[in-house]
Amino acid sequence: MILNKEQLAVMMKGDCTINTIPEKWTQRGGTCGIYALDGAFKMRGHHAAVPRRSDVDGPYTTSLRQIAKKMNVTKIGELNDVEHISTLAMQTGYSAGEVKTFTNADELWAIVTMAIKNKGAVVMPFLCRDDTGDLSQSGGFAHYCLLFGFGKQFSVRQVYAANYGLYQLWSIESLLESNFAIRDWEKQQWTKVMLWIKGANEKDFSPYRPEWIRQSDMHESLDAYATAYNEAHFQLGIETKDATVHEWKPGPQHKSKNQQTAAKMCVMKSTTIPQADMTKTMKGKCFVV
Repeated sequence: MILNKEQLAVMMKGDCTINTIPEKWTQRGGTCGIYALDGAFKMRGHHAAVPRRSDVDGPYTTSLRQIAKKMNVTKIGELNDVEHISTLAMQTGYSAGEVKTFTNADELWAIVTMAIKNKGAVVMPFLCRDDTGDLSQSGGFAHYCLLFGFGKQFSVRQVYAANYGLYQLWSIESLLESNFAIRDWEKQQWTKVMLWIKGANEKDFSPYRPEWIRQSDMHESLDAYATAYNEAHFQLGIETKDATVHEWKPGPQHKSKNQQTAAKMCVMKSTTIPQADMTKTMKGKCFVV
């Protein structure tokens, strides 16, 4: 269940414990673990680095993503091992975190409630359905969220989570099932492309931001970006090798034209993300901050 801040405010008047509502963040690429850890750091008042290099400003001279790359635990920001999140936290000077393991809902509930009662939060891996950030028990992809609250509704134990710039409310049993549904990650090819946008009253496209996208999901991912931008009254553009920017329109009726654009797409970088045994590194584990 997706919640807004007004609904959270109502919930906080009931049977729930929320110390701080984390700031919403806009995840870019496969950096969910980095953004969840950054959200937990902010709740703890630990300021050492920003999530990504593009966020570096003011007193910050590095990013969590840069630190993780120097540690050689990531290619593009992905963190496929809860232990790597713990090591990354220590590299920033935060040594109070702890990897916790669980085998059932009661154990997970005890971890979450204790962490939040101690003014902390939990970086939690689970199987995500799609970019709504909701739980899945099959399909989907491995993902991290930040657990920042807990409560009960009609005797159902529930947790409050943040990811993809959204707030979620889940039962502890559903979260456990989703974590246990995490599968191993096969070797994957990822491509970095520049996303261009054009406003309703603008004549030309302008470069907006680079984005890492899994090659096997390229069409679906660009359709999702285009849909989101269209809703905000922008058009999505993709540059081809001849330096021409073509509008990417979502929907099956545009599939043929989009395929032609994708075949000539201008690629900034490509990388291979190795296979990961997530059933060993993320299943039954979380990181308490």
